[in-house]
Amino acid sequence: MHAYLITGGTTKARLAEIEKRLAETKVSPFDSTYLRLLPEEEHIGIDAVRAFKKQLLLAPQQSAFTAGVIENAHALTIEAQNALLKLLEEPPSHLIILPETENQLLLLPTIVSRCEVAYLAHSLDEAGATQDETQTFLLSLLAASKGQKLTRIDACIKDRSHAKNWTLRAMKAAHQLLLKAYTADHTAEHRVKITKLTRLCTEAYKELAANVNPRLVLDRVFLAL
Repeated sequence: MHAYLITGGTTKARLAEIEKRLAETKVSPFDSTYLRLLPEEEHIGIDAVRAFKKQLLLAPQQSAFTAGVIENAHALTIEAQNALLKLLEEPPSHLIILPETENQLLLLPTIVSRCEVAYLAHSLDEAGATQDETQTFLLSLLAASKGQKLTRIDACIKDRSHAKNWTLRAMKAAHQLLLKAYTADHTAEHRVKITKLTRLCTEAYKELAANVNPRLVLDRVFLAL
């Protein structure tokens, strides 16, 4: 396997995991063979991926391996992800590709399936709330009235950054609820609701990353539940 997807945890933890996995190759973040692809204005477009691929395909001169680290891989556009597929399917022997992301649900299934996935557990989210607390909040939304849902939106959109962070936490919590829904004794109706919740949270995060108005995004999500 020449591709490792590091997901979950914090950014610091994911980058530490990447260094750990590269230890045997003797490639470090200070080497010329440690190549990074980063978002520009919250996105990684197809042109950036094409330029990155050209660098990765060059045979290393001072090492046996080249590491291609894609930070915040969830920022890859759909076109950019598709441009990566061929490289993930047939990487040269010197290349190790390591995308890292907050949540693998934001990546195409075809990208995820071509990687060995390392999931780092979450303890506390960025706001200090546990995932259990966020899950409880989401479950309460499913049973809330329309008026109650509209009232609760205000607590989630103090500003764009706050709305985006909240949506990311909600997306992670929804994913955990989805896993529970299919591994515990729940009704088919409950599973359908949680599947819809997970999809809506993922769509909302992508829309916020694309600078759609936070109020419009969360209004749609909350009222669709």
